[in-house]
Amino acid sequence: MKSRVLPVCLVFFLSKVVCQTPANHPTPVGTLFDQFETVFYAKATALASSNVRDFTRLPFDLALRGLEELSKGESGRVLGKSYGIAVGTKDYLPPNGLGMVRSTFCYIIFLKQFEDINQYFKQPVASAVGVPIWQWTASLEEFGENEPKPSVLYVSELERSYLVISNDLQQLQNVITQLVSSQGEAARVSKTIPDWTDLGRHTFWGYRRYRHKEQPNRGAAGMQNITSAAQSLYLYADEGEKAGVLRLRSSTESDATADNLNATKMLPPFKKIGAGVWQSVVPLSFQDTDPDPVFAIAWLFGFGPVV
Repeated sequence: MKSRVLPVCLVFFLSKVVCQTPANHPTPVGTLFDQFETVFYAKATALASSNVRDFTRLPFDLALRGLEELSKGESGRVLGKSYGIAVGTKDYLPPNGLGMVRSTFCYIIFLKQFEDINQYFKQPVASAVGVPIWQWTASLEEFGENEPKPSVLYVSELERSYLVISNDLQQLQNVITQLVSSQGEAARVSKTIPDWTDLGRHTFWGYRRYRHKEQPNRGAAGMQNITSAAQSLYLYADEGEKAGVLRLRSSTESDATADNLNATKMLPPFKKIGAGVWQSVVPLSFQDTDPDPVFAIAWLFGFGPVV
């Protein structure tokens, strides 16, 4: 079964400050949590050593492919100059035909060194709080095999430290505005995330806070087996590990979500580890089995493949 990666809203955050974890630099990660349903983070060295068969690469593949279409070798240059990458996703929709579920994506890349991305553009197409925005197109199969039009990506530099890229101009402007003006946002958002302190301890993690009432398509969002009581899904691992911990949190102790997921037999079983908390240890590399548990993980976080 061949996996395909879709392009969508991308936001890169490039920082001169040493910021490898949410604890070190909470504002941009807090901004993503505030505006998006799912947020992933990976240390740059973990991505540099990964390959297309590793799930750790999947949430960030669009960013890397988009940079490569902008200039050959650009993704490697950016990874070499960065500490890590964060990404936010929401508004999950099915592709037209085969392909990956599409959504609005925002990536944040934390740089050790500044990367002059505007050298590739002649003039801006818009602005946000006085910051110019440029655009380019990339063939990223965002819309599915029956709609092979290129993706339009928007990019902006902020204070020579931040680079923001998105497939949605309005979303890009919203993120830039919040990054500039909402310095206390992360502290507020962190109070709604029980695992906030734990996030920064891992070199790779993904966190989904379910927005049950805001789904344009529950099937594409991977929520067929998710009850209204489910609050969040948390995946984490450290560099070099071949398995990750997948943790489900619910507002009730009798939530049927874990039983529903176990009944599909697509993942190692969830086991209750506390009040309203269930946990499973899952592989992070594609298994070439039917069903492949890594595809099940992808669906649960909004990266499902339609094949």
